Amino acid sequence: MRGYYYHTGLMRTGRRWLPAGALPLSTFILGVAETRPDRLLDMDSLFSTFMAVVGLLLVFWWYRADAGERGYRTSWGLDAAMLLFTPVAVPWYLARSRDGLQVPVALLCALGLFVLCGLGYALGSFVGGP
Repeated sequence: MRGYYYHTGLMRTGRRWLPAGALPLSTFILGVAETRPDRLLDMDSLFSTFMAVVGLLLVFWWYRADAGERGYRTSWGLDAAMLLFTPVAVPWYLARSRDGLQVPVALLCALGLFVLCGLGYALGSFVGGP
């Protein structure tokens, strides 16, 4: 069975998209866990900060897996930018690591993932609401 996954590329694709798929799940969890501002406790903001770090690490994990799969050489500068300036670094990486029509498709997929994260948070807020 290992040979089937290896030759079709399913194993590599699954690893690359695992962190990207976990992003909407993490925003859903954050939406469920957060409370209304009038009931906000210090632990809520600590949990929100923790989930922000988790989201950032998931994006970084996806970026490193994607770059490795594509054979794109990363630098310490791009690694640092991916951690410090994520909203700018992700589109920059997508534009630099792809050719031709792959660039707008990748940017639209990233935008779609961003929207999906927002919907996951909204759904989580609805489910965990008062």
